Amino acid sequence: MKHSGVTIKLFELVGTSLDQLQRELRQKGPRDRAGVSRDAFFGWHVKWRWPVDGGRPRFQKTSVTYSAELIFPCAPHLEAPSDKERWHAFTTALSWHEMKHLRNLLVGVEELRRAFQERAAPLTTQQANELGQSHLQRIREADISLDEATDHGRREGVTLKSSAGGDERIGKNKSFSGYSRNTNTNLTISR
Repeated sequence: MKHSGVTIKLFELVGTSLDQLQRELRQKGPRDRAGVSRDAFFGWHVKWRWPVDGGRPRFQKTSVTYSAELIFPCAPHLEAPSDKERWHAFTTALSWHEMKHLRNLLVGVEELRRAFQERAAPLTTQQANELGQSHLQRIREADISLDEATDHGRREGVTLKSSAGGDERIGKNKSFSGYSRNTNTNLTISR
């Protein structure tokens, strides 16, 4: 398989309290397709390619690659130890939730790779692309099911309690899907 990987882009929040971070997340959080601000965002793109030998596609030798990006908050300026503790609990739950989206992608891409390799019946190019698209739809559906079952992570602890004691829903993660798994995942973190 060709190079595939995950890039993590951190966006820095400058607030020094949880109340400030909640407001900042609503304003600066990554936007989903509907334009709604989210706490984090996991997006992916999958593609496949097969060799051609003597004018005939060799679908069983199809390579499948992916790229993914996680946009994630960081808050290095918190002052109160209790706020730091709550932020840590929030981001830990948020990262676990986002890794479940990554798992959906990895499983889906591996299933697609196997589907091409194990396909016994001859395919046309259109049928091969339809096979790929059907597997992408399965990944999308797995992400939607995950977010519905967990209320976008909230049932997994993706909530942030402010110093005033209120429990504001912050965990509204949303996945999006793109086109075309590699167990050798490369991880890049940038600010």
